[in-house]
Amino acid sequence: LNDPKVREAIALSIDRDMVCDEYFKGTEEKSKGFLPTFCRYALEDYWNPEYNPEKAKQLLAEAGYPDGFEVTLDASNDRYMNDEQIAQAVAGYLEKVGIKVNLNLMPKSNFFTYIKPAENKSMLLQTGWSDASGDGLSLLHDMLRTYNREAGQGTVNRGHYSNPEVDALISQAFTEFDDAKRGELVAEADKIARDDYAYIPLHFEQEIGRASCRER
Repeated sequence: LNDPKVREAIALSIDRDMVCDEYFKGTEEKSKGFLPTFCRYALEDYWNPEYNPEKAKQLLAEAGYPDGFEVTLDASNDRYMNDEQIAQAVAGYLEKVGIKVNLNLMPKSNFFTYIKPAENKSMLLQTGWSDASGDGLSLLHDMLRTYNREAGQGTVNRGHYSNPEVDALISQAFTEFDDAKRGELVAEADKIARDDYAYIPLHFEQEIGRASCRER
């Protein structure tokens, strides 16, 4: 999973339209990135990998896994709407392109302790997060910044994604008072992380008063 081609292959192997239609009857918004569309700096049209299992197989072969590989997917079964069913669906899609998935489902009382960044136990996990800032910066800081417990950075970066360029852009955005420049910094960090397939967003869960981003 350190190889961006493998992460892209996983993204292309999941039919996100089906996930939204099957488990939410079209009430959920298929995500086009990490930031919900209500965020002021969201890039609405930049990134939208479509379901393409044949391309996924090609990418896996290019990455050195023509026969796939085996992975454990950690997921909750009582935290998000239809979380267990979605994890099962994702496992099914991955197995179609050769990735054997061992599902590790657990109640939220165990799940969030298990997936703490400090523990670093997960190979692949299903989780969610939300943004209260209105511009997306807090979500990028929490999920994309290199995990540093002492500094309080990347506090829910459970996959331990790390890119110094993204870190620098997030730091600059926090100290930039010009709104337009701040937006450019957030958008650039978002773009780089999308190109890295740092996470594989599935959908934005619609809730009263907020929208949360379920990631992979």
